[in-house]
Formats: sequence, structure tokens, C-alpha cells
Amino acid sequence: MAKTNGPLLSLQAHGSLGKILNYSQRTSGSQCRGYYKPTKPATPTQRGQRRLTEFLVAQWQGMTDLDQAAWKTAAEQSTFDLSGYHYFLRSAQRNLYEHHGLCGYWSFNKIVEGEVLDISGQNNNGSLDPNDPVDGPQLVTSKNARFSNALNFRGVSTRIYIPANDSLDFSYDTGFALTAWCKTTHDGVVVGRLGGNPGINANIQLRVYLGKIYVYGRPVTGNADWSTGTLDINDDVWHSLILNKTTTALEGWVDGKLECIDDTILGTGIINTSYWTIGNLYNMLWFNGLIDEVCIYKRPLTSTEIETRYKFATAKIK
Repeated sequence: MAKTNGPLLSLQAHGSLGKILNYSQRTSGSQCRGYYKPTKPATPTQRGQRRLTEFLVAQWQGMTDLDQAAWKTAAEQSTFDLSGYHYFLRSAQRNLYEHHGLCGYWSFNKIVEGEVLDISGQNNNGSLDPNDPVDGPQLVTSKNARFSNALNFRGVSTRIYIPANDSLDFSYDTGFALTAWCKTTHDGVVVGRLGGNPGINANIQLRVYLGKIYVYGRPVTGNADWSTGTLDINDDVWHSLILNKTTTALEGWVDGKLECIDDTILGTGIINTSYWTIGNLYNMLWFNGLIDEVCIYKRPLTSTEIETRYKFATAKIK
């Protein structure tokens, strides 16, 4: 069915014509473009790739004018006829670790031979523990079609084990971030890193504690930092949880809003030489509920970036 304004094929025409033609107005005159509208829903893999693009758009929106100008300059000096924004997207999509700071992204959209795949490009795949399909975390439908699938953690002995890797090493001083979505009525660790002994390994926890968000960081040297929120999140509703460590503070974010903060940062050191887990820490603090969309960053996220990511994740899917 035609949905155009102005006479068909005229310079004033804009809108759509059935499912294959689109008219758009430009300063140089209207343009008629053919397009293909998919008739099948996106696959889980496609959903994950689309979420990565959303992450990059949010990062761009959270950049300072100076950073955006640097990408514009880089685009002008390149061989590509692109804007600074599109040059950033192109570069970041080719190397998410370097340009987006992404160390690992587990969308939990599918299980392949007992592992959940890391789609950040760093190959930090996580193994189901135990890997028995009856006892281990199981795939379930996630918050919405944008997220596709999630994992159901059923308390004791169900977790994801992520081995140590150089790409998961980063500095406590300059900051980092852990992000996840969860739905639960119980306390437990959402994602964390085994700490070992002070002076050797850092300890990091994004956790639900006494029904609230709890963020914890104990660096290699110095004192531990932690903060607890006030909002009840043990309500069997999906929530976005973020541990965000900046150069000056340890922050806990819930549903795109700053929920708690500790700005007495004292510790320093490189975070390395240990493994990560999702759904557990120290063989206790087992998570009982649903977890999805887990990311680890070697940089802090900006407040604009966090707010924009939440808006994208909760926007209506057309």
C-alpha cells in the first residue's frame, strides 16, 4: 500500500510505496530507492551483532567533542570518503578491543559444544560448569527479542568459567567496567574475578547482595573499594547492572541510573593472571536466576554511554 506525500514520482513525493520502494526528500530533490524488508525475524547471531552496533553508537554519543573531532580528522586523512562517525564505526567494528575497549561479550544466544561464545573477537569463550546439559546453565528466552536468549543459573554448581587470557588484563588505575542483565529473587555473584591473595591478584565482583546491587574491587596493591545500592532488585524483574570503575570512583549503575558510588579509591595495579566466572565466585555465592548480555571492558563507560545503552536495550523493537 502506498504511503507517500505529494504526487507519485514528483519532486515532492516522500514516504513508502508497498514493501519495496522508499521516497526520501533531499535538498537536491526527492530520491526513489528500492529496498528489501526482511520477512523473517533476526537470528540469535544477528541479534548479537546488532547489539554490538548499539554499543558503538552509544560510545560515540558519550564521546567528548575533542574525541569526535579526532575521528573526523582521521577520516579526512584516510582513503575513505567517510564522516568521523562512520569512520569510527568502521574502525571499531574491525577491532572492538582497541577502539571500543571490549575484552569479552557473552550474549548467551546459543551454546556450542558446551561453551558460550565470546563475540568480542577475543576468543574468551566460557565453558559451562558442569557441562552436563541437565545440571549446567540452560538456554531460556531472554528479556525481549532484541536479546534473543539468556542463561538460567539454578544455584549451586551452575556457572560459566572463563580462563585467564591476556586480553582480560587491564589496569585498576585507569578503570574498567562489567555489564550484565539479570532477573532473580536471590542474592549471588553475577560476574566476578577470583582474587587470590592481596599483592598477587585483584578481586572484582558485580553482585546482588541483600537484594541490592553490590560492587567490589580489591586491587593488587592498596585497600578494597565497595559500594551497595538501595533499590531492591530481587523482584523477579529484568535489571541492567553495571560495575563502572573510573579513575576516581567505583560506581554501581542500575537500569541506566547511578545507584551507588565509592570515591575513596586507593588501590593500584594491573588486573591479571586469574580466571573469571559468571554466576559464582569462590565456589559459593551461587547465582539463582537469569543472566544475559555480559560484557567486560578495559575502560570505564561514560554516563551518557550507560544511559544510551539502557535506552537502546529497552526501546520497542519495530
